[in-house]
Amino acid sequence: MKQSISIKNVTKKKSTLEVDWSDGEKSNFHFMWLRDNCPTAHDKDTRHRMFNILKISTGINPKKYLINKDGKLEIEWSEGNHTSYYEPNWLRNNCYTLINKKQYISPYKI
Repeated sequence: MKQSISIKNVTKKKSTLEVDWSDGEKSNFHFMWLRDNCPTAHDKDTRHRMFNILKISTGINPKKYLINKDGKLEIEWSEGNHTSYYEPNWLRNNCYTLINKKQYISPYKI
């Protein structure tokens, strides 16, 4: 049975949140990427994007952030009076810093 991953710690950097995972890996998520990919930024029925990234500044950042009692990353944003909740498995599966560390394997054989 596959064990689910959990968030061990979160640290705020200049323009990213650094996530320490329970398996020892680290991820960095840019503030703008997190806000743009907020799960509640989509209509639950139509999946239509409800958030307009052009209506916030490039200075948006987490005013408050924590791992809540459900193990989710909770972020209260500095703009727009909004709080986002991210499932650990979703964050890990969509982590571009870990994906970029993987070695590319060509499907072509020489």
